[in-house]
Amino acid sequence: MKKIKILFCCVMMLVVATSWAQDYQLFRNPDQGSTREVELQCPPGSVFSQVPPWVDVSWGMSAPRIIADDFTSVSAPLSMRFWGQNLDPMEWSFCKPAELTFIVRFYERNLSDPTLPGTEAAAYTITTEPQYGNIAFGDDFQIDLSFPEPAPITDGWVALSCITDVSPCMFTTWHAQDMWGTGLGNACAYMMNWDTGEWYWQPAVPGENELSMAFCLGGPVPPVPITNWALVIGFVLIGTFIIIRYKRT
Repeated sequence: MKKIKILFCCVMMLVVATSWAQDYQLFRNPDQGSTREVELQCPPGSVFSQVPPWVDVSWGMSAPRIIADDFTSVSAPLSMRFWGQNLDPMEWSFCKPAELTFIVRFYERNLSDPTLPGTEAAAYTITTEPQYGNIAFGDDFQIDLSFPEPAPITDGWVALSCITDVSPCMFTTWHAQDMWGTGLGNACAYMMNWDTGEWYWQPAVPGENELSMAFCLGGPVPPVPITNWALVIGFVLIGTFIIIRYKRT
């Protein structure tokens, strides 16, 4: 009986250790269809939208990790919106830093291997103030980033890495949906080989890390539409100005 208890304790310790190792990279929400207070919506002028019906996964993107997903057929993007969360990995609790700094990288499409990004086309380091709300896990953030110039790419990959080191909020994630082997997800992790000092791509594993990242790419801000009342007031002012000038002459 004593041996059985010891064996049971060993198995439980192994399960807990394995779960922590997986969750450090992939944080899951057991309530996949939970109601959100803040909807995932792309802003006006978005040229690409990939917003899943729900968020059930949040994938770590704290440096040196880089997470990427592909996009197609857009004009040169000027901005990006995405959603995620900050975590204190020691206490396993959520936190809300006042500022976060991200590196946004754009890559050309790799024609020889479509599961991996190709040549880097542009990179931007941007510090911003997150907007917090309840999206999937509670205390989630929405990030809106504006690039200093249009990214010189119309088809390829966009990658994120958070370089903010605000103790204890040292673990930042990017929200996504696990596609469970449907072939619709295509996310990759860019990791460093600590033995060689070189970077390498870790492609998504179907059915496990096949993620559809939640993000929007924005183009030029659309002009504010002129309402009918504005047109009427404008015509009245123009007419009044013409009449006054006519009377003076």
